[in-house]
Amino acid sequence: MTAKEFLTENREEVINYFNNEIKNYWNVSLKDFMTDLLVNFRKITTGDDFKKFDLFGNLNEAKSRLGNMDAKIEVEFDRDAYRMSKAPNGQWAAIL
Repeated sequence: MTAKEFLTENREEVINYFNNEIKNYWNVSLKDFMTDLLVNFRKITTGDDFKKFDLFGNLNEAKSRLGNMDAKIEVEFDRDAYRMSKAPNGQWAAIL
């Protein structure tokens, strides 16, 4: 059995894990998470066939890699506009 076949059999477990542990906390799609899991899947237990421990161990490893997959949002900060908004009576030059 290959890793792809094993993950296909346990698809519901992966989706449930994503919905409970990842969806509300990380900015990553299910497709990206599942692709990362498939690409980096490795056998953890000894023996020939895959076990549930292999699945959950790899799910936790995929969760630990999420910082690399998370989409970043950049926000520009206008210092002068911020200072003008905080200045009393529009006297922002006195704050400088």
